[in-house]
Formats: sequence, structure tokens, C-alpha cells
Amino acid sequence: MIQQKEAITLDAFYTFLRQPEKRERHFEFMHGRIVEKMVASPYSSRVSVRFASLIDAYLTKNDIGFLTGMDGGYLVGDERYIPDCAFISYERMPELVVEEGYIALAPDIAVEVMPPTDSLRMLLDKVADYLAAGTTVVVVFADTRDLAIYAPGKPVHRLGLDDTLTLEALSGFSSVPVRDCFPPERKTAPAE
Repeated sequence: MIQQKEAITLDAFYTFLRQPEKRERHFEFMHGRIVEKMVASPYSSRVSVRFASLIDAYLTKNDIGFLTGMDGGYLVGDERYIPDCAFISYERMPELVVEEGYIALAPDIAVEVMPPTDSLRMLLDKVADYLAAGTTVVVVFADTRDLAIYAPGKPVHRLGLDDTLTLEALSGFSSVPVRDCFPPERKTAPAE
């Protein structure tokens, strides 16, 4: 994993991204530093896909914007972030505008799945940047199976498995059981 110590310029970041050996990897630019976004665990990936599928099902019935997955990076202020999934409305961006591989605006909603191996401090720095850009952030804690909703100008809202999720930025996306945001626990068959 690359996480460089010295701050660099945005131009240096784009030069770094153009290197052929970097093309198949995911990098974020965070406060002047390059941070490689690693695949943390198969379970975290399943949670990301599950969450994206709920938003996608909503958008299939309500065609109001774009949903992106792990390959969709965004410009968030001076930073370059790659949320696990994100939504940006047609109202804010009628056509996807991409600059150097990143969508030209911050998303309306960013979903960040927090696997147990990631740095909470780094994640909270990203949340602060998203909030400053007007983005609602859903932080999904894969290990404890709960969520935290960060919305600009509002207190953080923590939700457990027995709660329901409403995303105001997606008018009509409401009363979704938090339990549905996680893959069902699979029971293993007894050994014979």
C-alpha cells in the first residue's frame, strides 16, 4: 500500500497516476498526500455492493441522477476521493464530467464502508472534507453492522440493525431497514 509522507502538488499527483504501473490501482489525494485505496476484505466489498444495489433499485424507479461504484472518483474541494459508492443528481450534473479520471464535483451522497483495518482518523478527515463540499456521507461499519449518517449542518446520526435509513438527498429513499444494507449472515451447513 502506498501512503506517502511528504505533501505534494495536485499536478504531481496526476503525473503519478499516469505511470503505467498505477493504472489498475486506486489512489486518493488527501491533504497533499497520495493514499492507495486498498480492497480491505471480501465482506466489506459485499457490503458496498449491497448498499449500492439498494440505491440502484431506487434510481431505477426514480431516474434522478448517477450512481457510481468503487471506480468512480470525485473532486471534493482540493481532494480526490473514491467512495465505495456515490450518488450525484442530474440537477447538479446533467452529464458526467470527468477531469483526470475524477468526476468534476463532489457527490450528493458518498458511501464509505469502514473495514476494521482502516484508519478511523483518516476516514473522519474525509468526512469533514465531504461535509465542507455539501455531501451527505454514510459511513458503514462492516465489523459492527451499523451506520453513521453525516449530513451538512446536522448532528451525526448513528443507526443499528433494527433502525431504518432515510437519505434526504434522495427524496423518497426512506424507511429502508438498516438490516437490508448488509448481506444476510450465512449459516454454514453442518459437517457430515
